[in-house]
Amino acid sequence: ITLVSTDEDYEILSYLASNSIETLCKNKFGQFVIQKILDTFTQNDFIFKYVYYNFHNLITDCYGLLVVKKIIEKMKYKSKEFKISYEKNLWCNIELVIDNKYGHYGLIHMIKEWGIESCLFLIHFIPNNINSICFSIYAIKVCKFIIKNITEDNDVVSNFLFRYV
Repeated sequence: ITLVSTDEDYEILSYLASNSIETLCKNKFGQFVIQKILDTFTQNDFIFKYVYYNFHNLITDCYGLLVVKKIIEKMKYKSKEFKISYEKNLWCNIELVIDNKYGHYGLIHMIKEWGIESCLFLIHFIPNNINSICFSIYAIKVCKFIIKNITEDNDVVSNFLFRYV
């Protein structure tokens, strides 16, 4: 990857990586390749697109989670609309992600990187599913993290959460 110096080299690399991206993302060593591509090049649309459409499968996989965490870090400075599209995608499978031994780490990382305000979908999920959350050690960890990190600046979040929980 460090030897890639021209646009043509990058095109070849992205073609090769895009053809085996699923294998790379879920592989002990392959995920390092994907992360290195993300760190080295600015145009990584094929990775962002793959992660978007496979978010649930990656965030609940031990190696895929590492790729998702890198994407979350890279998206920190992307537009709000871009983040919202990922949040909506995550919302479709939130029950499975919050109750997963890897997925809950991804949610906590998202809150750390993007701020709790950008994860309001999660705040709305908690009160409506409090019964199932109480039986999940992973979901409880996410809830503890949210409550621990609410500050006085988070009026919207704290008012909503404490009113219903």
